[in-house]
Amino acid sequence: MTKLKDKTYVKDSTCLSVTLGIKYLGEGNITLAIRILNKGLLTDPNNPSLLQTLGTAYAQKQSWLKAAYYYALAIDNSPEADSDTHLLIGIAFFHLGKINQAIIELNDGLKTDPGNYQARWFLAQCYYNTGRFVEAINEYKIMLNTAQGVIVENTHYMIADIYRLQGQFDDAIIELKKGLEINPNMGEAHYWLGKCYEEKGLLTESKSEYQIAESLGYNEGGGNNGGISDSDIPIFNLSIAK
Repeated sequence: MTKLKDKTYVKDSTCLSVTLGIKYLGEGNITLAIRILNKGLLTDPNNPSLLQTLGTAYAQKQSWLKAAYYYALAIDNSPEADSDTHLLIGIAFFHLGKINQAIIELNDGLKTDPGNYQARWFLAQCYYNTGRFVEAINEYKIMLNTAQGVIVENTHYMIADIYRLQGQFDDAIIELKKGLEINPNMGEAHYWLGKCYEEKGLLTESKSEYQIAESLGYNEGGGNNGGISDSDIPIFNLSIAK
């Protein structure tokens, strides 16, 4: 009977630690969340929910090494780790520059949740950053079927950037225009559209786009109005900690 009570206490204590940890993370109190979660690990050191939530806390601090460590422990202690855990450790590896490991984890997550557009985004970024452009474009295009909001226009921009780098200016123009249909105030897209027109010898169109970009506050090497940032991607969904 005592053992049953002990197990019940540990379970209740763990649930409380995870609940409070998520609550404090949602309030932006990362330090208190980490303290509560570490306290929970004293009684239940192998609990994957505690470990994953603690990883997320360190990720929010951009302490990527610690984040990867706790995500890895969560996976080790949960043979059936869900796609979100693989996504999160993949993102941590991405920020640590461990691109090959990031690709493995992100692909593992996509095996069980192929519609996870966040995982697709970072997988595509891994391929983009290593010059694997065909694979990057493939992931970006798949992602467009499930993505929402700002990530859609940014995806068109990234596809356009690959086409531009490969000298496929007509294709780049098409993708840039698709992005601008969603957000005509994306100054960086107007700038690169101007560059593509310039490469094609369409100087009137090019000048027009440069002027629009400047009016929106974007200049090459200057302001990044309307550009892309990984912070646009809602990766830290606190509801994933179970």
